[in-house]
Amino acid sequence: LKMLNKEFDEANDEKFKAEQEAEELTSRKNLAKRLIDGLASENVRWGEEVKKLTSNKKTVVGDCILAAGFVSYVGAFDKEL
Repeated sequence: LKMLNKEFDEANDEKFKAEQEAEELTSRKNLAKRLIDGLASENVRWGEEVKKLTSNKKTVVGDCILAAGFVSYVGAFDKEL
């Protein structure tokens, strides 16, 4: 009877450890799913940002020329100097 009780206690300990591990893995799985879902929405935003930057790339030279022209027209100093 002592031997059976010992085996029973060992089996219960093993079952308890397995249940704890299952809970931990379930928690990690849920966290991973939340992370993946969050990154999926970021992928959409990043795609839109790439499109916007690609369209801005076409006008960056003109924007720089326009800014340089404005600075040279306005001047580097104010009226007091």
